[in-house]
Amino acid sequence: MTDSQTSTLSRSEARASQHVRPSRSALLSLALSCERPLEVPWRFALDGVDEVVLGRGAERSFRLEESGPKKRLEIRAPDARMSSQHARLVRDLGRWVMEDAGSKNGVVVDGVFQKRALLSSDEPHLIELGHTFFVFSTRLVTGPLPLHLASDPRPLPEASGLSTFVPQLAADLSALREVARSPVPVLLTGETGSGKDVAARAVHACSGRTGPFVPVNCGALAATLVESELFGHRRGAFTGAVEERPGLVRAASGGTLFLDEVGDLPLPLQAALLRVLQDGEVLPIGAEKPVRVDVRVVAATNRDLAAFVERG
Repeated sequence: MTDSQTSTLSRSEARASQHVRPSRSALLSLALSCERPLEVPWRFALDGVDEVVLGRGAERSFRLEESGPKKRLEIRAPDARMSSQHARLVRDLGRWVMEDAGSKNGVVVDGVFQKRALLSSDEPHLIELGHTFFVFSTRLVTGPLPLHLASDPRPLPEASGLSTFVPQLAADLSALREVARSPVPVLLTGETGSGKDVAARAVHACSGRTGPFVPVNCGALAATLVESELFGHRRGAFTGAVEERPGLVRAASGGTLFLDEVGDLPLPLQAALLRVLQDGEVLPIGAEKPVRVDVRVVAATNRDLAAFVERG
């Protein structure tokens, strides 16, 4: 095949791909088993499936059965509060319907006990069977999906404490994973209590760095001791310096230094912190030469730092 033929074929394929219209695919996720909360969630694409049977089993399992043109997916979970034949998800005139299959403890859809519930494709639905939770949702796709959608091949480590089936949050966690593997400093912003410390630990857990995670509450450091606490000091550098101290920055060498409420850090220390960020060096009090450090800095604040900068 000549180069011109290859070019013409590529252009034809590109034009064809532009005319592929996305279709809406139904997804069913086994999101959480309360009795086994650390199990990895499962997600199934229901393209071509006519019926889904949900019930109790000795272990978590799934099986696809074909009877003529009909396809039946059976999903089982080891939940004592589920019946062996607890519920059915059936396709009815192109719409999905959740039905109670004669269970003992009932079927809860979006917080309401239901014998039969029509599931909308416009928003996700939370389905509770015993102590096991499923999520029914749809999404636009441009091609067929495999029945069992494998979990992310690069899941967040368990140590991160983060897991979600919310698409928007899943995208944020995916971005967090990518950022974590780079050496760039990270600033986390948000209101007090929004979990910035959890995100900081996740960054460290996903970074691959083998050193420690060292958290520092900048707002709790005494103004007269903050420089010594962070950057260390030489023996005799000031009254009371009876021994040499490396400081928290060097204590985090090989790992991650988490500066919580960095907006409370005194202004004179910002230049010293800049040296750590730009040059990878720290100058202990009383030292004549800087010391090299290998540290990743993650900071968090509930303040509007941009507004502080504008005010000088």
